[in-house]
This record gives sequence, C-alpha cells and structure tokens, in this order.
Amino acid sequence: MVYWKNYELENYFITPELILKFIETRFESEAPLFKSPAYSLMKEIIDQRLLIEVFSNDKNQLREFRRSSKNLRRTLLRNLKMSKFTDQVFEEFAKSQNQPILLKKGEFHQLIEFMDVEDIPGEVTEKLDLIVEYLA
Repeated sequence: MVYWKNYELENYFITPELILKFIETRFESEAPLFKSPAYSLMKEIIDQRLLIEVFSNDKNQLREFRRSSKNLRRTLLRNLKMSKFTDQVFEEFAKSQNQPILLKKGEFHQLIEFMDVEDIPGEVTEKLDLIVEYLA
C-alpha cells in the first residue's frame, strides 16, 4: 500500500498557470493576437486569491512568486488545497462575467490536457509505475 504525499489529485496538476492556459484556450477566439479580456480578468482573480490565501496581502511576495521558477512556485503552493482554490477562482470569474461556472470540482480533471508533460510531478510517475508493476 502506498499513499500520496499531497492532499488530493488536484494538488498534483492544478497550478495558477494551468488555469490561465485553460482560459487562454477557451477564449482565444475573442483576441487571437493578444491575451483576451477573460485571461486578464482570470489572472487578476488568481492574483487576488493568492494574495489573500498565501501571501497575507503582501504584494511584494506575490511579485517574487511570479518571478520564481515553476518548481519553487509548486513548492510554495504545496499546502494550499488546490481544489478549493480553483473552485473559488472559477466561481469569482463566473460572477464577474455573469455566466455559469466554466468548471466545477468534478470537472477539474479536464485541466490535465493543458499540462506540459515535463510538469507532471515525479511522484505521479512513481505511483503509476508501481501500479503497472503490480498489474504485471
């Protein structure tokens, strides 16, 4: 028997950048040559949530977070329950657009298709290899 180190599956793949990739793809027809207004709005919402939930409203920390490497950003967000964070972000986005919520918790797995292979955490590969070994 093996256990995952992080809270839940969402903590292995959801990142603020992944949410933005989803929005960028979803709204690319609105502004094919530039970032869409929806992208800018979602970035603002994500930054606001990060300020509140991670950085105690310290804008300097958020700026440093944005300049840090992907791996360091993932480490800094390790203790944040990403399903709750993502739920709040999509809910705020929907309210501000006066539209239905684009993705609900049970649909977050759809974000995986926007993930770069090199961003898959080593622990996921490790656990999947164990399953393959067990089934063989």
